Amino acid sequence: MLMIDKLQDMADFINISNEIDELWLKEVTKNSPEYLLGIMAQVIEGLLSKLNVPSEEIMEYTQQIKERRMGEWLSNFKGYDVQAARKQMREEARREVREEILEEVRQEALEEIRQEIRQKVRQEVQQEIRQEVRQEIRQEIRQEIRQEVRQEIRQEIRQETQEEALEKFIRFGKKHGISKETVEADLKEQYSLKGTEAAEKVALYWPLQS
Repeated sequence: MLMIDKLQDMADFINISNEIDELWLKEVTKNSPEYLLGIMAQVIEGLLSKLNVPSEEIMEYTQQIKERRMGEWLSNFKGYDVQAARKQMREEARREVREEILEEVRQEALEEIRQEIRQKVRQEVQQEIRQEVRQEIRQEIRQEIRQEVRQEIRQEIRQETQEEALEKFIRFGKKHGISKETVEADLKEQYSLKGTEAAEKVALYWPLQS
């Protein structure tokens, strides 16, 4: 029991198994009472559980103690490499953590890619809409300008036509001996010209020679 009380970690098990002769230990425990073997098994079971030894191995080791195979039990720890066990546990933990981190990074990367795609699509859509709006505005402006030009041309044609008609009317009056005053009065009545405008047209188109 004093020997077991000194066991604090896995390294202690290995050190004791190297220092104690298995035949001597077997001989010592050969005549140990059953209750003492049970206490030893319980103590070893608690300690091994604290050291995170698998439950199947704990059951096997405690059974060896109860069957007075203490030397066989300690010999099993000679091949138990604490550093290797820690390394294996560390690698397992590293793999688990790596998987978790990979998943986190994967989700972060996916979100970044989604944001980039959204931003790119948004920019493309904005560009397309701007282009469409520009084309619509240009089309509207062209249509407005076209209508304005058509209106101006029609107005010019009307003015030219009216001007030709005024000239013909005035020359006709002169040719047939109608007085300027009468022609001016007729211009005011038929073409809605003001007095000064009628006089100016008559002065412009009244032939100097008949």
